[in-house]
Amino acid sequence: MNRWRQWLAPRQHPGGLSSGVGMMGGLVLLVTVLTAGIGATQLARVHAALAQAAQAAVQSEQQQGCWTQGTTQAVYQTLKGAGINPNTVRLTADTASSTTYGGAVTAGLATTVGVSVLGAKLMEIPIAAGANATSFYTPATAGGSNAACITPATCPTTVVDHQQCTPAHQVCQNVTTQDCTPVSEQVCGPVTQTQCGYTTEDEYTCTPVQSCHQETTVSNACDWFSEGSVPSNVSCRSSYSSDGYTAFYCCYRTTENVCTTQDDCGYHPVSVYSCHDVTTTECRTETTQSCHPVTSEQCSTVPAQCTTTPETINECG
Repeated sequence: MNRWRQWLAPRQHPGGLSSGVGMMGGLVLLVTVLTAGIGATQLARVHAALAQAAQAAVQSEQQQGCWTQGTTQAVYQTLKGAGINPNTVRLTADTASSTTYGGAVTAGLATTVGVSVLGAKLMEIPIAAGANATSFYTPATAGGSNAACITPATCPTTVVDHQQCTPAHQVCQNVTTQDCTPVSEQVCGPVTQTQCGYTTEDEYTCTPVQSCHQETTVSNACDWFSEGSVPSNVSCRSSYSSDGYTAFYCCYRTTENVCTTQDDCGYHPVSVYSCHDVTTTECRTETTQSCHPVTSEQCSTVPAQCTTTPETINECG
């Protein structure tokens, strides 16, 4: 009993953490005596495991200057070896950032132990432990940090490539196309053309017609001419004969053409140039396409495909 009381005495954790059960000790002792439940040995075992794990974490932090994957492995292996599920242990102190030589590194762990009465959980008793130390880490370059620092955890994680494959398969779909055939038909319609040319028409016209005749005029210029010397352009009016001599009294005459013009009117054929539209019916053959939809199923083979997805697995389960 003295050992039990001595273990239950409160201890001061270097980082300000309680490493004992504190004021709950009396209640635990009372419950233990009454129910024959959890004993001091079990509490001491859990506390010792936490303290050992905290010490292992600090030693790792001393070497690396922070919490690394190796720190998590040390805590995980220590707790698992003591029969404690690392998932039930939480961190109360850690060194997440890189701490160089001479700096303080710390680790604190806490969990709870359930107390049952006649099979029913009555309470949970908190247990904690911690450790402090000085960093030995010296970065390769001045002011540098350790790239191996990770987010502190009690359970390590591993990344496993998860491959998911889709087997080769056929994909089919309906495809609609147009099936067309040529169709010929005769199309007729009026066609108007302009035709020009000369035509003969009867037209009422007047044509001037000239008619001429000769008119002889005897002038007053007259003279006597002996026989045989009478000119041809005279008209003799009288004659005188004496002693075998004959003379003629003649007057000169003039002959001229006299013309007159008159219109000859009436219907006469004339040639006229004219144009007129002539409409005829012409037919031509037109070819068009007659189409209708045709639906058919077309299939294609999709090859097998695999995708790899990284999956983070918590080793605590």
